[in-house]
Amino acid sequence: PAGTDLLDINVKADEKLCIVDFSKEIATIDSGISEDVTVYAIANTLCQFDTVDAVEFRVEGMSVTTLDGGSDLSRAVSANAALVK
Repeated sequence: PAGTDLLDINVKADEKLCIVDFSKEIATIDSGISEDVTVYAIANTLCQFDTVDAVEFRVEGMSVTTLDGGSDLSRAVSANAALVK
């Protein structure tokens, strides 16, 4: 979403896990776009790298279970090409 900043990105190569930390604006999902599209656009992009199989989302340094109530982010997510073309 507009105004969202990427605050940090960290890849734990031994776990093939990418941790991304966004500013609070990431939780302001545009009414025309589902939260899943936002989540999987990010996850699909990052999972293209050989060192990443899953993505953990954080907001302002804190673990989150959802961004805006639409996705389960209580654990890392893997790519899902069916949601984003």
